Amino acid sequence: MKESTPDSMLVAGGDGSGKMMLRFLVVSVLSFMLVESKFSWKIIGGENAYEGFFPYHVSVKLKGSHLCGGSIVTTKWIITSASCVQDVDISSLSVVVGSIKVNSGGFTYKAEKAIYHEYYDPYLNDFDIAVIKLKESIEYGDFVQPIGLTDRPVSGEEDSILVGWGSKSEYFSEDLQYIIAKTISREKCENMHSSSLISDSHICTYTPSGGTCLGDTGGPLVDISEGKLIGIISWMRPCVIGTPDVYTSIYHFRSWILQQITK
Repeated sequence: MKESTPDSMLVAGGDGSGKMMLRFLVVSVLSFMLVESKFSWKIIGGENAYEGFFPYHVSVKLKGSHLCGGSIVTTKWIITSASCVQDVDISSLSVVVGSIKVNSGGFTYKAEKAIYHEYYDPYLNDFDIAVIKLKESIEYGDFVQPIGLTDRPVSGEEDSILVGWGSKSEYFSEDLQYIIAKTISREKCENMHSSSLISDSHICTYTPSGGTCLGDTGGPLVDISEGKLIGIISWMRPCVIGTPDVYTSIYHFRSWILQQITK
C-alpha cells in the first residue's frame, strides 16, 4: 500500500499528484471509448469500468448486499446520499472499497456512524447528503484513493463522469459502469422535469438515451476538467427515459461536509 496523504489535504483537493492521477484516469477512459468505438450514454447496459479507473468509488452495503454508491473523502469518511442511510441499522452497514465488482473483491470496512443532513426531506429530495464514518481507517493503494471536493459552483454544459452499478431490474450490474454526462442549467432541468423540485442545492445532467438508476444513488459525479467531486446522485424519474438526473451539489454543502468530518 502507498503512504497516505493527510486527510485535511485530501478534502481540500489533494497536493496535486492525486488530481493529476485522476485526470490521467479520466483521459484514459475517454481514450478507450474513442479507440474501441463502443461508447454508450448510459450506465445500464453501458461500458464496464476498468480496474483502478475510479479508485474513489465505493459500494455502501446493508447486511452485505449492495445498497448505494459512495465516495472516499478521507481515510475515515465516505460521502453518500441521505436516503441511503436514513433509518438504517448502523451495525448492518459497511463499505467496500477497491473493487469494480458489486458482489466480490475489494476490502470491507464497517461503519461506526452515519450522519445525514438535519433538513433532509425525502419527499422533496432536498438536502440529500450524508457522511459515513468508518470504524477503521482505509488503506490507500493503486485501486483505493480519495477524491477532493469542488470549491466552485457548477454551471451548465460542463463535462462530467459518473459511475455505478445501477440497473432497471431487481439485480444490480455485476460490473461497475460509467458514462460521460453534460450538466444542464437549473431552468432547463425544471422545464424537462415539469417540476419545481429542483433547487439551488441541485445539479442536473442529461443524456438522451441513458442515465442513473436503481443502486446508483449516493454515487459520485466528477468534473472532468478538475477531477473533483461536484455532485452526489440523488434521484431520477424513472430510469433512462430521457429526463435529467438530479444530484446534490457538493459546492452547496461543502461547509456542512467539512464540519461533520472534522468534528
